[in-house]
Amino acid sequence: EISWDEFFRIFDDRGLLFLYQEETANGEQSRFCKFVRDDGGDQEEPEE
Repeated sequence: EISWDEFFRIFDDRGLLFLYQEETANGEQSRFCKFVRDDGGDQEEPEE
């Protein structure tokens, strides 16, 4: 077991981001989430 402070320190030290989806393509609540490495790029999709 670790504290939240330790969790977030490790999270930051490893350069992680929390990626999540609020809604599915059909508008339902999504439960998708994962940790990804921060590659320094823009995380938002470009607008058309």
